[in-house]
Amino acid sequence: MKKIGIYYHPSFSRKSYMTVGNRLRDFPEALEPVLARPNVR
Repeated sequence: MKKIGIYYHPSFSRKSYMTVGNRLRDFPEALEPVLARPNVR
């Protein structure tokens, strides 16, 4: 499986000019099920 990286900074969810609207409002909580997998670090 390919390795990928996801980079996040809390300011992305608070400042709408950095993203389109509030689309990152619940990130990184939205990834908790994925991050809980044993093959994900």
